[in-house]
Amino acid sequence: MTAIDHETILEEGRSLFRIKQGIANLLTAMLKLHERRKALEELSRLDDHLLRDMGLNPQDFRDAMAGRRTSILFEPIRTSNDWN
Repeated sequence: MTAIDHETILEEGRSLFRIKQGIANLLTAMLKLHERRKALEELSRLDDHLLRDMGLNPQDFRDAMAGRRTSILFEPIRTSNDWN
């Protein structure tokens, strides 16, 4: 008859929980990325004049979509020199 090793069972349960948590974290990150990209795509369809009225440079969306972090969307404080 085999003795049940409770510590082994607990450790296996913890390992399984960590794997499930890792998968959940990955799925959450992927969903956030998808939502962010969708929002950027929708905003990028707005008229350039409307975007400027909102204080956004139309190039910001192109930069953000290309993954360049120079956009005001990543750096919300902008000087007047940045508009030239």
